[in-house]
Amino acid sequence: MKRLVNYKYADLVAQLLALVVPLIWAVAGKDVSNGFFCYTTVGIIQIISCLFNKSFLPQTLKHKSRGKYETLLSVVVMMGMVLGFVVGIVIFSGTMVSGFYAVIIIGYMLLLLTPIMDLWYLWVTCIEIKYITLQNDQENTSKYTLP
Repeated sequence: MKRLVNYKYADLVAQLLALVVPLIWAVAGKDVSNGFFCYTTVGIIQIISCLFNKSFLPQTLKHKSRGKYETLLSVVVMMGMVLGFVVGIVIFSGTMVSGFYAVIIIGYMLLLLTPIMDLWYLWVTCIEIKYITLQNDQENTSKYTLP
């Protein structure tokens, strides 16, 4: 259980770094592409974190909203793929008007949704750390109680 709580703390630190470092870099560079890099970095870290948690975190220690978050993350990844596909079609086919509206709509949805998702995932991680710590404390106290 000690390794699991250490992993969750490392997961939390990685999420915070993935959120803060690119954001500072984007603000300092004042370049729009740095902002997109920030979103991409946070998304990749959260996808990796979700995969590790799905594999190694016991079901009893998972927060109940983790499944909803993972579903929403899948939808956002699909929206990002659609956005990339539409941008590619717009660039290569020259149909600017309809493609432009799709890019704007999906882009704004992602722009507004992802910061909320970042905070939600940080909250879920903190709650799961609490679950693991409580279970770890219960296991340690049960070892030392008299029969």
